[in-house]
Amino acid sequence: MSDPHFQEQVLSASTTVDRALLSFPDPLTFRLEGIDKGAVFIFAPLSGPCLRAWRALTAATHDMNYSGFKIYVFDNYSLPNSFASEVLPETPTGYGDTFWIKSGNFIEVMRHYGEEEIQRIKSKAQQL
Repeated sequence: MSDPHFQEQVLSASTTVDRALLSFPDPLTFRLEGIDKGAVFIFAPLSGPCLRAWRALTAATHDMNYSGFKIYVFDNYSLPNSFASEVLPETPTGYGDTFWIKSGNFIEVMRHYGEEEIQRIKSKAQQL
């Protein structure tokens, strides 16, 4: 069962979050098909490296116009095992796992990053 305050935790973890970019889908029904560009972010609210990555991701994307780009946020602590094994290309680590999506496929994974990577994040999002 997902934490009822999960979305609030996600939104309060960064001062630069653009709510319009965020989606909180159900992991049991989430599918890559039909997603043109975006990122799956596995949010672990008790992980310092994850919060650092989240702040960097939201800082990099908050003021940019990415037509159709979404950040799909999932709660690390309530993900079913089937999500990690059937949907994700790798098991989440809790270190800010960011799975980049292009044309319905995962193309890259970033983790354990921070604000020093903002330019790389912006470049990655623009390439999608």
